[in-house]
Amino acid sequence: MLEFQKYLNPNFIIIEPNVKNKKEFFSTVVSFLSKKLDIKKSVLLKELSQREALGSTGIGNGIAIPHCRIDSDLKIQILVVISEKGIDFSAIDSKLVHLFFVIVAPPKEQVSYFRVLSHLAKTLEKGDIYSKLLIAKSKDDVYSLLMNKDL
Repeated sequence: MLEFQKYLNPNFIIIEPNVKNKKEFFSTVVSFLSKKLDIKKSVLLKELSQREALGSTGIGNGIAIPHCRIDSDLKIQILVVISEKGIDFSAIDSKLVHLFFVIVAPPKEQVSYFRVLSHLAKTLEKGDIYSKLLIAKSKDDVYSLLMNKDL
């Protein structure tokens, strides 16, 4: 099992969010995560925004991995967001982003946090998983694809 697969949850998947830009994306993500994780919206937004200010987490090829560390007792959380139409996320290649993995982690899990980022980026470099995720019709389909042992 890849490191990031340990932290996937079928209830942490959003397909086709109703957002037009990065600001709306973060608003939607922060609202979702604050409810699920019982963390203040202001804290999540501040941490995600500060990380994004260092440089876009849009890594290119239609993928972004926004991430931050939050002081909490929670384990690492990954929210998967899929947007078929794409969102301008100031990605390094200036392309629209269609696939997002939002990672929230406590500072005490730093080693796992970096492993999750690394394994996720390496897995997404494999061309077919990206296209399969974009055509997935349900949260269950997305989850099954990401939990595939052959990734």
